[in-house]
Amino acid sequence: MKIDVFGTGVVGRTIAGKFAELGYLVHIGTRDVEKRPLKAHSPNGKVLIDIANPLDFSKGMPQH
Repeated sequence: MKIDVFGTGVVGRTIAGKFAELGYLVHIGTRDVEKRPLKAHSPNGKVLIDIANPLDFSKGMPQH
């Protein structure tokens, strides 16, 4: 299975790394196409899962 991960932050790198460890072909991309362009596979007929981190870090790390 081919997996595209959009995001090179902590969450994106962690998810991509785990899929790669499990033997999947992983492509990782970022908003900065100069830095790391992503040639994503066509989304037609694919499942897209948004795992964005919606936490507010504007006042530091959220407390539990």
